[in-house]
Parts: sequence; C-alpha cells; structure tokens
Amino acid sequence: MQSDRMENSGRARESRFDPGPQQRGGGGRGHYNQYGGRRSYGNEEEGDHDGAPSDIEKRLESLITRLGERSNASLDNNIKNLARVLNGDIANFKETILAILLKCSTTMPEKISIYTTLAGLLNVENYAFGGEFVDGLARKFRDLLNTGSYSQAELVLRVIADCANSNMISFSSLIMFMEILLEVTYDKNIPQTRSDWYAYAVLSCMPWIGERMNATKPEELRKLLEEILSYITRRKKIHVAALRIIKSDDPLPQEDYLDSLWTQVEDLKNRQWREKHILRPYTALEHVISKGQTHNLPQIIPPSHEEGNQYPLPRVIFRLFDFTDCPEGSALPPMNSIERFLIEDDLYRLIEQRHEDRRNCAVLLLNYPTSQTNIPLDYIVTEVMLGQLMQLPKSPLKEIMYGATILELCKVRQDVMLQTLALAVSLLYERVEHLNVSCLHRLASWFAYHLSNYEFRWTWEGKDLGCVLRETSVRCSIPY
Repeated sequence: MQSDRMENSGRARESRFDPGPQQRGGGGRGHYNQYGGRRSYGNEEEGDHDGAPSDIEKRLESLITRLGERSNASLDNNIKNLARVLNGDIANFKETILAILLKCSTTMPEKISIYTTLAGLLNVENYAFGGEFVDGLARKFRDLLNTGSYSQAELVLRVIADCANSNMISFSSLIMFMEILLEVTYDKNIPQTRSDWYAYAVLSCMPWIGERMNATKPEELRKLLEEILSYITRRKKIHVAALRIIKSDDPLPQEDYLDSLWTQVEDLKNRQWREKHILRPYTALEHVISKGQTHNLPQIIPPSHEEGNQYPLPRVIFRLFDFTDCPEGSALPPMNSIERFLIEDDLYRLIEQRHEDRRNCAVLLLNYPTSQTNIPLDYIVTEVMLGQLMQLPKSPLKEIMYGATILELCKVRQDVMLQTLALAVSLLYERVEHLNVSCLHRLASWFAYHLSNYEFRWTWEGKDLGCVLRETSVRCSIPY
C-alpha cells in the first residue's frame, strides 16, 4: 500500500520501534476541573521513585488525575490554568509529569480529549516535552501489542489519534501509521481474529478524528475507509450464528461487532462526522494550540504473528431495548449511532477495570457522564451487563460478578433499576424460545441468584413463578 509523505512540519523521527453524579435520564456532563474526586479506571501503579513521592509530586498527581471533574469554572479555563502550573514545574519534575499524563490519558477513556488538550497546550510552550509525550504513547502502544494487551492498546491508539486534533501529531504521519496497521489485514495464513482486531482498532478511532481528517485530508480518509470496507466485505462470518445470544432479528437485529461499528461510522459520516458525545476542549483553545509545532509519529511495525498468539474473539452485539421501551421524554441513542457505541464502549471498559469493587463499579456505571441529560443510562447499563453475562462463547468475567454487581446497581438506584431490570426480564421471557441454550442456562442461574436476594418475589402480570417456569420449560423443550 502506498503512503503519502509525512508533512515537513514537526520533528523528523529517525527512531524505529521494532516489534518486540448522574441519575437516570438526567445529570449531564456538567463542567470539569482538577479539583473533583473521580480517579482513573485503572489500578494504581507505583511511581518510579526510590523513595516516597515528594509533596510536590503528590500535588501534581492530584491536579492531573482529577482534571475533568465538576466545577463552576469552564473546562477550557481549568485546562489552561493547569497547563500554566505544569509549565512552571516541568523543569524540575518533567519525568513525573510525563508519567502521570501518559497514565491518565490512557486509562480514562471518557477524558481522552481533556488530556490531549492539556498535552497540546504544554507542547506550545515546551516542544521537547510534547515530543517525549508522543514517543511515550508510541512506546506504550508497541509494548501493549507485544504483550497481547489488545483492549488497552485500542485505548492508546485513540489517544494517539486524538493528539492530531490537539496539534500534537501531524495528520500525515497518523495516516501513514494507520495504513501500516491496516496492512495486517492483507497478511496470509494468520487467524482472522488478528486481522479483525487491527481493522476494528483503526475504525474505532474515526469518531475522534473523522471530522478533522475529513477537513484536512479528505482523500486519505476516503482511502482508509475503503481499505476497512474491503476487509469487512471479504472477511468470513461463519461465527455469527454461533455467537448470537438471541437467534432472531425480530424485533432487534443482533449484529457482528465489526459490522455494527461500520454501520455506526457510516451514519457518522453521513452526519458530516459530527457526533454529540466526545468532549472537545481543544476546539475552544484552537487559537492557542495552533501556535505549537506538530510531531511525526515514530514508525511502529506490528509484531508478526506467532503460533500460540491469542487475539480478541469476535462477538455479536446484544440488543434488548429500543426507544419504544424507554420512558417518555428520554432519548436512547439509536443502535446504529456512534453515540451508542461510544457510551457502551466506555461502560465495557469501566466494568473490566472496576469489577473487583462492585459497589464502586455500580456507582460509576450509573454516574457515567453523558452529553445529553435525557439519555436513559439505566437501560444501557442493564443491556450491557446482561449482554456480557450471556456473551458467547463465555462471559468476559465470572458470572457471579455480574449478579453481584446488578444487585449493587439496584441498591444504588433502586427507584429506577428494579423497574428497568423487570422490563429486561420480561422482554427476555418473551423471546426465550430464541435464546441460545447456553445463554438460557446462564440467565436462569443469574435470575435464581437475584431472586434469592429478594425473597423469591417477582411480579409476572398475574402469574406466579411456578407457572412461568413451567411455561418456559415447554417453550424451550427443557425438562421442568
């Protein structure tokens, strides 16, 4: 595949990296500053210090980690103020600031653009620091590929892409980088799961960079999308039937995850690449950020496939609710909209990284920041939780975790979650004969566990539980 030359602006790289409080339907995003309380989704890491961090280092970590919380001040002012503070400390604490900024930007998916904006402002005053940040992202992405940490690598790739929006990385070098990644889809004698991941990883960056790339490099964007579509068209899909939780597309289609994302990106393209979810503080600070010089990404060669390498398995997106199921006045994002993908993807990551503390996980799920105040978050959370519980061939996490976390969700927002969960169970009961048998067994085990925590009481529109169980066994041909 031919690649365009990199732009002359920015530093030429000679190094080569070898492979080696939201309520249901309300709350909104609010304003953000560095003085709130929510921390990274990821586990805390030890600092690179021989001794305990100094008070100044602790203060820097607190300021950077907590950037993006609710405040009466505007988000762009808070980012500018923090950039001013960090610029004063970079001379003495460059490594500390760089490590914290890399950690936060790659572990908080809902705040990617906040940290890329902060990095863009620092790049204006300190070009060398900006270059080290770009190099750090590239090294992290390479290392994650080498260790098979593909979920985290997806997130780092989105941070790299968003750095083009904050004038940190030239679009030409980003395009060349993505072209190299997509070349994997032409490799022979490799598992389809490997090609799937590289196509999905690049395609999932489009919500962040589509609008700007369309404005600056429309032809290159068109070619990238054509490459992805070409792969999606020729890939085999024999797995879809085996991975469907619900075998029927009536009333809602159950789509392959890559096909679903392509449909959502196509819808975004038809809307001139304007989405309604991602925070973009660099837009308000364009007049400042544009004064900085861009950097070119180091060349990163994807590690070659080796026998025994494991890649993320394909999945079918579980759909249970549509807008007609939600309360009047709420606005459930359509399943073919990119907003639905962005919210669900963040929820997946939150569950993955916070599941060990199920109470905190439940609180974070129901307080996830959305751009619109009337999005019925409890419906999306319920659909995501049940979808992961029944995901084929197996749940991403232990099945008991989902049951315990659903109980915590009901405790955190009993007024809405019990009602939403009851609707979900009712809809699944209506479609029970179309459920995959393995999924039905998991659903039954979860429901028994859930009922045991509520004294086995449940409302079935005039039917008792025994009657429902007998009807289910007849409809599914399972002995009762």
